[in-house]
Amino acid sequence: MNRPAFDFDGPGDYVLEPQVRVGVGVILPAMGLTFAADVDVIENNSDALLDYESQSVSAGVEWAIFDRLMLRGGVSENVSESTEDLGIHGGLGFYFPYVSLEVAGMFVPDFTDVNGEDLPKRAGVLLFVGVNSPLD
Repeated sequence: MNRPAFDFDGPGDYVLEPQVRVGVGVILPAMGLTFAADVDVIENNSDALLDYESQSVSAGVEWAIFDRLMLRGGVSENVSESTEDLGIHGGLGFYFPYVSLEVAGMFVPDFTDVNGEDLPKRAGVLLFVGVNSPLD
């Protein structure tokens, strides 16, 4: 919604351009399933990553088991970069009174040799612990 700017030591500023993303979700409560999909409406450019554009399309599903355990999976694709492979995502969420725990990971099935071992070119892991307090 805005264009925050950050001062550089050199000439000019680094400006973050707005992004526009839309999505849709469908919840099937009787089955504990949620389906979601979203897309970047406009291509995203960055002065920090020269000659790199991104415009992501993503889809995923979440299965809630007894409203305490969430199993998640999904895929994403950068349609602006034909050299990037499909991203595969997965995760677990544990919800208890006052505490939540999230574990998630992603990787692309495009591998590179590192010291004789084939490793994904891109991968990530997230661990989140939340403390929830009622406001009433």
